[in-house]
Amino acid sequence: MTDIRTDAKNIEDACLYAQAIADTMREALVILDGELRVVSANGAFYRMFRLSETDTTGSRLEDLCSGQWRIAPLRQALEAVAGRGEELAEFEIEMNFPEIGRRKVVLNGRRVELEGGRKKRLFLTIREVVEKGIARRENAENQLREDENRFRTMLEHSQDVAYLRDLQLDSYEYISPVVKQITGFSMDELDIETVISRIHPDDLDRVRRMFEAINNHRITSGFLEYRFRRKDGKYLWLGDKYKLMQDENGQPRYRTGIVRDMTDRRQLEEDLRASMDAAGAAMRHAEEQRRILETILVGIPEGITVVKIPEGHLQLVSTYYEQYFRIPAQRLYDMSMEDRLKLLETMGWKGEKPVPMEAHPIFRALHRGEVVMDEEWRIIKPDGTRAVLSVIAAPVRDTNGKITHAVTSFRDITENKKMETALRRSEYELRTLVESSPDLIMRVDNQLRYNFVNRAFEQLTGKTKEQCIGRSHCELGMPQDLCRQLDGMIRRVLHTGGEQNVEFGFMSLFGNRQFWARLIPEFNRVGMVDTVLVVARDITERKRAEDHIRYVSFHDTVTGLYNRTYFEEEVQRLDTGRSLPVSFIMGDVNNLKLVNDTFGHNEGDNFLRKIAEALREACRDEDIVARWGGDEFAVILPETDAATGEKICARIRTVAKQTEGTVIAPSIALGVAAKCRPEENVYHVIRIAEERMYDDKLAESRRNQERVLSSLMALLGKKFPDLRDHIERERALAKRFGRTLELSDSQMAAMDQLVGLHEIGKAVIPAEVFKKPGRLTRKEWETVKRHPEAAYRIIKTFAETAKISDEVLALRERWDGSGYPRGLKGKDIPFLARAFAIMDVYDAITHERPYNRTLTPEEALEELRRNAGRQFDPELSEAFIRTMAG
Repeated sequence: MTDIRTDAKNIEDACLYAQAIADTMREALVILDGELRVVSANGAFYRMFRLSETDTTGSRLEDLCSGQWRIAPLRQALEAVAGRGEELAEFEIEMNFPEIGRRKVVLNGRRVELEGGRKKRLFLTIREVVEKGIARRENAENQLREDENRFRTMLEHSQDVAYLRDLQLDSYEYISPVVKQITGFSMDELDIETVISRIHPDDLDRVRRMFEAINNHRITSGFLEYRFRRKDGKYLWLGDKYKLMQDENGQPRYRTGIVRDMTDRRQLEEDLRASMDAAGAAMRHAEEQRRILETILVGIPEGITVVKIPEGHLQLVSTYYEQYFRIPAQRLYDMSMEDRLKLLETMGWKGEKPVPMEAHPIFRALHRGEVVMDEEWRIIKPDGTRAVLSVIAAPVRDTNGKITHAVTSFRDITENKKMETALRRSEYELRTLVESSPDLIMRVDNQLRYNFVNRAFEQLTGKTKEQCIGRSHCELGMPQDLCRQLDGMIRRVLHTGGEQNVEFGFMSLFGNRQFWARLIPEFNRVGMVDTVLVVARDITERKRAEDHIRYVSFHDTVTGLYNRTYFEEEVQRLDTGRSLPVSFIMGDVNNLKLVNDTFGHNEGDNFLRKIAEALREACRDEDIVARWGGDEFAVILPETDAATGEKICARIRTVAKQTEGTVIAPSIALGVAAKCRPEENVYHVIRIAEERMYDDKLAESRRNQERVLSSLMALLGKKFPDLRDHIERERALAKRFGRTLELSDSQMAAMDQLVGLHEIGKAVIPAEVFKKPGRLTRKEWETVKRHPEAAYRIIKTFAETAKISDEVLALRERWDGSGYPRGLKGKDIPFLARAFAIMDVYDAITHERPYNRTLTPEEALEELRRNAGRQFDPELSEAFIRTMAG
C-alpha cells in the first residue's frame, strides 16, 4: 500500500513539474491533434497572440488570428509532420496579426504518439524573431517585467508558502503572504530564531542537522517534514521542498523552497496506521480469545457443546462434558446430533420417558432460534445416580441474522436444589425482607462461618452467595484486624446470648465504607445460641458529614491550620496545673497587605500558606499551631517555658527565611510569653505575647523594608539580567544632570532613590511581555501599564521611601498629557519625575532593546529634541542635551 501511494505521489509530482515547465517557457507552445486542431497551449502562446484558452481549444490552427495562419506551405509542412512524422525545423514566416501587428516568427515541431500509437499529437514551438538593439532590449525588458508579475501573482495566489532566504545575510528576502494563513505569522514576524523556537522539540535536532548540512555543502536540495507551532499554539505538519542556490564563487547564497501544510496528509497516514494497528490488535485479540476459549472448555465445570447448522455436527465440546457422561470427545465428534441425543435418552434424559429430538434445547436453538435459559432436566447418570441439570441453549447468528451455530451448556445443580428445598422451609418468610433490604444481612454459625448473606452484601463485596457460604471472614479475604474485631464480638454474643453493637470500616467495591452493626443472637430449640444474625447499616456518608463539619469547624480554609475557635478551646483545656508551664507565641505576618495589593489575593494566600508551612516545620508535633485571624498566627506550646519558646521563635524565623516560592521573602514578627503559675490569667499572658510581637515588628521595620526591597530587586534581576548595569548608568547620568540643574542635596538623594527603585513595579509584570520583540496586544499593554501603580504601592509602604512615591507614580506621564496612569500634563508632573524620564529614555534607546534598534548618542539626543514639548519637558530636555553635548 505504501508503494502504491509513493507511485501515485511521483506521478502527481511529474505532472505538476511538466505543467510548470510548459507554463514557464518563454517560447510559445501549442499542442495539435492529427487534424491540426488545438488540444492545449501554454501561457506564452496566449500572451504572444492575445488569445484565450476558450478561443483556441478545439479550433484549427489556420482559423486562428482571423485566418493569418492559413498559409499553404505551412499547412503542407504541418501535415507532413502529423502524417509522416517528419520534423519541422526553423520554419520562418512573417505575417500581419490582427491584435499584435506584423511579426516574424520561427516554428519548430515534431510528432508524439500516445496510447500505443492510437493517438498522435504535434508539439509546435513558436518564437518571435526580433530586431537587434533597442527593440530587442525593450522587448526583453517587457518580457521580464511580465514574467516577474506573472510569477509573483502565481506565488501570492498559491496555497503553498514560497520563500527565498539569503544565507549570507541570515534573513528571509521573500515569503509569500499565504504564510500568515498557514502559521498565523506575517512575513515581518518571521525570522530564523522565531522559526527555530517554534519547531517541535522532537523535530528540532533533525532540522538543525539539515541547516548544518546545507551550510557545509553536504546537500543542495531535499525535502523535510517537521511540526511547527502556530501563533495560536496549535501544531501543524509542514513539508519543506528546498533547493540551494550558489553564488559565482560556489558558496551557498540562497535557499529557496516551497512549504506545504501536510497536517491533513499526516492525519490520514496516522489514521491508516491506527487502522492497521487496530486490525493487528483485533487479530491478536481473536487469537487470545481462542486460547481463552480453549482454556475455558478444559477448566470450566460446565458441559458445553457447540454445533453447526444444518446437520448439527459437533464443533466444540468441554472436558467436563466428556467426564460427566464418560464419552470420549473423539467419539462425540464422530456421532451425528440425532445419535448423540438418542444416547442421552438411553441414560434417562428427562427421567425415564423418551423425548422427541425436536424437544431438546440444542435442537430448538439450532433450528428454531430459541434461547433456552436455565431449563431443568433430570437424568440418570452412567453410575446410576439421579441428577438435576440446569441447561442453557442459544443460537449464534452472523451479521445478517442468519443462524450458523448453536451453543448449549449445562451445570449440575443437584446439591443446589437440595439446599434450596431445605432453606425454603425455614427461611421463606425472611428472604423477601432481607433480600430487598439495603442493609447488609449475614448469618454466622457457631463455627464463625457464613451460612447466609443477602444481595446487598454480594453487591458491596463482589462475592456471590456460593463463595461466601461455609467460609469465615478471613477465608473471604477480609483484613486481619477486621476479622479479629468481628469474630471477637460474635463469640461474645454466642457466649453471653446478649445483643452487641459494633462500628467498623470495610473496603468494598465502592471504596472504604463505614458500618454500624447489630449482632443479634438466634436460639435453637434447647435455648442455646446456634447462629448470630448480623445487620450492618452503611453510615459512611453520615461519618463523612460529621468529619467534614468537625474539620471545617476547627480548621482555617486557606492554610489548613487550626482556627481561632479550636485555639480558644485548647487554651481552656490546657489552662490547668497539669500542663504548666505553657507558653504562647503570637505572630504577625509582615507585608501581607503589600502582597495582596500589589500581586493579588491569590499570591497573598500563597504567602500565608508558606508562613503556615514554616510554622508547622519549626514547631513540635505536640504544639498547636493556629491562624488567629487575618495576618496573625498563634501557637500553644504545652509544658514549655519561655526560654524554650524563644528558641522555637528563632527556629521559626530561620525556617521562614529559607522558604522559597513567594514574590517577597516571607517573615513574621513574633512574641512569646509563658504561664508558669495556676493563678495567672491565661488571656493576660496571651496579651503580653501580643505586645512583645508588636515590639518585635517595630524593631524589625527597617530590616523588613530592606528585606522586601532586596527580594523584589532580586526578582527583577532574574527577569532583567542587565538591570544592575542600567541603574549604574543612570546614577552616573543623574550626577551629571543634577549638577546642571543645580539640585540640592535632598533632591540628589531623592533622585538617587528614584534611580535605584524606579523599575521595582515591573516585578508584577511577566518578563516575556517586556521582552516581546513585536507589538504588544491590548491586554499585554494594559498589563504593562500597571507597573507605575505597583511601584507606588510598594514605595508608599515604607517611611524612608514614601517621599518619592509621587515621583515613581508619575514616571510614565508625558508633557502633553498622553501618558499614564493619571494623564498628568506639563508641570503638574513632579519635577524629579520629568527630569528622570529624560535620562531613562536616553539610556534605554542608547543600549540594546528587543523592540527597536540601538541609537548612537547623537541620534538619541536628536530623538529627545524631537520629542521635547510632547513627551518631555522642553526646558529640561534642552538642559539635558547641553549636559550630554558638553
